[in-house]
Amino acid sequence: MSMRGPEQLEGQAGAATAGEPVDHAVGLVATGVMADLGPPAGDDDGEAPDAFLAFVARVAAGRPTPADVHRLAAACAGWIEGDGESLEDLLGAPRTRAQRDRLFRDRALLAAVPLVQANGPWTTAVALHAAWRRFITRGDWRRWRDLPRPPAHADELGRCLFWASRHNGGDFLTVRQVYRVIRHRHFPARI
Repeated sequence: MSMRGPEQLEGQAGAATAGEPVDHAVGLVATGVMADLGPPAGDDDGEAPDAFLAFVARVAAGRPTPADVHRLAAACAGWIEGDGESLEDLLGAPRTRAQRDRLFRDRALLAAVPLVQANGPWTTAVALHAAWRRFITRGDWRRWRDLPRPPAHADELGRCLFWASRHNGGDFLTVRQVYRVIRHRHFPARI
């Protein structure tokens, strides 16, 4: 068995499934929710929470960067060497279903920010929370909650709120929680 390095893998990255939705993560790619939202807002001690989702989206869409190909190759090599870590851990994937859902929910909420008309992070959080609450209590969620993905006729905000709801157990967050998700991404601190 021959080992393939990043150079050999890079040319083959999009050959098998370019553009085909596979699961919720790739469904987010197909509906535009996983679109590039700019550089991720990270924690001081590691990769940004949504950086893994951006990595997955690029690979799933068949457009990995050279760094993505290197990350895949290094994780596969570490897994083959059998150092005891799972492939998910070596790739930096969320460890639990709850962590995965939180990342998807937050990414969907971030994609919805430009779709609500408000100035500043707090008023945007209030407007987004109100739209999400309407979506769940009186809106389309009641009809769509059993669907695997939003219907084709859904508008962009409806698609974002569908994925946020799907990955938040059909519930919504408080205004303060929405604010915490969106404040650093779209409204960086002023110096």
